[in-house]
Amino acid sequence: MKEKFQKLIKKKFIKNVFIVASGTAMAQFIALLSSPFITRLYGPEAYGMMGVFQSVTLIIIPIAALTYPVAMVLPKSNDEAKGLAKLSFNLSIILAILLFISLLVFHKNLILLLNMEEFGLLVYLLPLVILFSGSMEINEQWLLRTGQFKIVANTKLWRSILVNGGRLGGGLYSPHAYILIVLVALENALRTFLIKIQLRSSNKKLYIFNVKHKSLYKLAREYKDFPMYRAPQITIDRVSQNLPVLLLTSFFSPTAAGFFTIGRTVLNVPSQLIGKSIGDVFYPKISEAINNKQNVVRLILKSTFGLFIIGMIPYGIIVCFGPHIFEIAFGKDWFIAGEFARWMAIWSFFTLLDRPSTRALPAFHAQRFQLIYAVITLIVRVASFLGAYYLFADSTIAIAFFSIVASLLSLILILITLKIGTTIDEYNEV
Repeated sequence: MKEKFQKLIKKKFIKNVFIVASGTAMAQFIALLSSPFITRLYGPEAYGMMGVFQSVTLIIIPIAALTYPVAMVLPKSNDEAKGLAKLSFNLSIILAILLFISLLVFHKNLILLLNMEEFGLLVYLLPLVILFSGSMEINEQWLLRTGQFKIVANTKLWRSILVNGGRLGGGLYSPHAYILIVLVALENALRTFLIKIQLRSSNKKLYIFNVKHKSLYKLAREYKDFPMYRAPQITIDRVSQNLPVLLLTSFFSPTAAGFFTIGRTVLNVPSQLIGKSIGDVFYPKISEAINNKQNVVRLILKSTFGLFIIGMIPYGIIVCFGPHIFEIAFGKDWFIAGEFARWMAIWSFFTLLDRPSTRALPAFHAQRFQLIYAVITLIVRVASFLGAYYLFADSTIAIAFFSIVASLLSLILILITLKIGTTIDEYNEV
């Protein structure tokens, strides 16, 4: 048994997953360790406001560079990848300026649209979010392309230490929501800074200026599937994922949104620890498998089954004991957050399972399908939440409906991805 385990961890794919997962594990451990103190300092309402701002940032981040950074993993040439990096950086600057001008001209309308009436001048942090997010995504995709997974792991660890340390320090000094909001806005800037520091000692630095490559216009056309399909798809998917926070704030209260936010924070631990670690390594791996005409369905199935085994325990515990765990860990004010979490755990489990599928689809050049799927998903999820609200007017039931529907949609996505993969494998065998 010991020999089999040693043989397993020597495999490059598994080794890289362990490297990324180790940094993620430490980062999530620090986040969980600090959460009981942070929740007692700020309270559900402050968490709710942070959740709204965080949801808006997560929705606009894919627009930052129109998802061109995601394409950096695909080209065979490093020069072409650097050209995509330069294109992405230029787009981030342009889009950040456009958002800033839009906020100046259409301030009131945009505030109402984003449900951010209580945020005041803090909304002007959003253009910075776009700029920082674009830069971070460029650097992270370069690390994934060049196999610098240790830097990815170290960056996650130090980001968690600094952000959660800032929340604790800010809470002790002045426990207001604006502390949490500013830290959310600056988080990607911090991640970029940490990556740059660690890249200094690397011989695989990312220089995106003065690089010989195709014209940016030609690159933009060659990878046009990403802004045409991938960017809208991810944006719609982010709207769908973060919809509960916005709907809970609108139909119930910021406190209900706070319950959802802390529940999501806890449930994201297995997803970030295992799902994203596997996803980050899996994306270049599936691209390589397609280029080498290997069996991609087997690769997706093995990854999905592994996540099924791993995810059953943590999410099963939350389903059974969520309310009591949250009350003990975060204080008596957070018992309802545990009720939310036991339903959200089912959704999070299936989201974990569909991670290999969502990472495989861009490599399959199935962005058009992803966009259609994202639109359908958004409509169905909104309908499930609103249906539960109008029938029962209860926030917990609304979250339960939303979570069950989202879980079924993830299962459908996995099945369709396997069908697409089967077609690719059959074509490669010919």
